[in-house]
Amino acid sequence: MANTDIIPNLKASTIALGIIDESKPMFPLVIGGTGFLISEDGFFVTATHVLLGLQNALPKYLEKNPQATIMAIQNVVRKTGQEAQIDVKIFKILKIINLKAKPATNYHSSSDVDISVCRLYGNIHDLEHLELKKTQLNVYDEIFMCGYPKGTFVVKQHSLGTTRTSPSLQTGRISTVFPYDGTIEPEGIQTDIVGTGGSSGSPIVDANDGKVIAIAQNVLGVSVTKKELVNDNGTRKWIEVDEGDILYSGNTGLTFGVTMFFMHDFILKIIDQIKLEFYQDGNIKPEFAKPPKTRNFNL
Repeated sequence: MANTDIIPNLKASTIALGIIDESKPMFPLVIGGTGFLISEDGFFVTATHVLLGLQNALPKYLEKNPQATIMAIQNVVRKTGQEAQIDVKIFKILKIINLKAKPATNYHSSSDVDISVCRLYGNIHDLEHLELKKTQLNVYDEIFMCGYPKGTFVVKQHSLGTTRTSPSLQTGRISTVFPYDGTIEPEGIQTDIVGTGGSSGSPIVDANDGKVIAIAQNVLGVSVTKKELVNDNGTRKWIEVDEGDILYSGNTGLTFGVTMFFMHDFILKIIDQIKLEFYQDGNIKPEFAKPPKTRNFNL
């Protein structure tokens, strides 16, 4: 039976990745996907194609928003009810490392595993985060997935005139294990959870202990219609979304995830290497205090 006590930390550890005008940080221009924190000092994991999509879209947004930049949003609910307390934090991204590897089996046809390990900018401590778990996985195991399906629409509710920064929780089970059911070295899982544009990079966790067993990477499905529901003088109608936008680029279908059994050791190794660039108090060493940069890490 699923353990609902793990949900608050799961949601607090899940972050939205998007383009934000620094002069209006609470009104993101676009949300392109999801990531999740894996340490209290600001390390997080996401799907590489989420960041590449944002990087490709950024020049368009800079034309009208000179202070636009790629940032992460964390939403933490401290209290609920009449005395609700919600902390929303906006972070710049300091470093991006893309993982490239050739697995031991022939299941993956490409050396690009579409996973990035990143570090948030700043002297950061005590962030909510998730633990990675390297374990055998079985068909019908119960799972949670947390993220921002449909990206910008989930955050910028145009038809309601509101902004919501809390991620969505989805529940389901593992339907297939790759390369074959019963393997003791699972590389990927197919789930019965429906994902769409914005779901990429979401943590897939064991519903009993809240530990990350996989990262949502793609879906088996069909293309999403590029339309958006808006209010026009009180009338609700659908409008076409600019083809140059990344609001709804992607598919909708059953979510596929790359397992932590496959990636666990590599991710922790990268974090250990990046931490050499910081002092013990969390401040980055001067020689590494540069604008965000991306590099590949060959496993």
